[in-house]
Amino acid sequence: MASTVTTTKVAPAVIVGGGRVGKALEGMGDGQDVVVKRGDSIPVDFQGPILVCTRNDDLDSVLQTTPLSRWNGMLSSFLVNADLLP
Repeated sequence: MASTVTTTKVAPAVIVGGGRVGKALEGMGDGQDVVVKRGDSIPVDFQGPILVCTRNDDLDSVLQTTPLSRWNGMLSSFLVNADLLP
């Protein structure tokens, strides 16, 4: 019986956080991901997903360095509760 191998192309990601989880995700990638550390801005022209690997109390500062065009509805309740809506 022949087996079929299916490959899925995964877009490079922006990984926010250079700690244990961020480094693990970076290590699982193919070297095209971008790791953003504390205080660095998220690239405006990067099309891939943004994976936030920080403590929850750092989320405010992560959002401040994330282009508004990349914010989405999944953040709505956090943004309302944190009074961060523009």
